[in-house]
Amino acid sequence: MSFELASMDSVDVSDDDSVSLDDPVLNFEDDKHQGLCLTKLNTLRKGGDFCDVTFEIGGKSISAHRNVLATCSVPLYELFKQEKTNGPQRFKLETIDSKAFAVLVDYAYTSR
Repeated sequence: MSFELASMDSVDVSDDDSVSLDDPVLNFEDDKHQGLCLTKLNTLRKGGDFCDVTFEIGGKSISAHRNVLATCSVPLYELFKQEKTNGPQRFKLETIDSKAFAVLVDYAYTSR
C-alpha cells in the first residue's frame, strides 16, 4: 500500500473545468485491493447478500452477482443484457451440469 502526491499534469481533467492543473492529487495504490474485493464479494455471495441473479440447474439454485459474472463471461454478459431489467433475475438452465456451473461461478469469484 502506498500514497503519492502527483502533479495534475498527469491527470485527465478535460471533463471537469472546476479542477485546477496546479492542484495536487492524492494517488492511493493497494496491491491487495483487487483480491480483497473478490474475497469479500465471494463472502457476500455465499451469504446470499446482494445477489441479483439465480440459476436453477438440475433442482439446485446457484445465486450470484450479475456484475461479477458478466465481467468473466461474454455469454452471461449477453444473457443479462438481453433481459433489460435492473431487478433480480432468474434463469433455468437445462443443458449444463450444476456442479460444472458451480465451478465456473466459483472461478469468477476466486480465480481458482
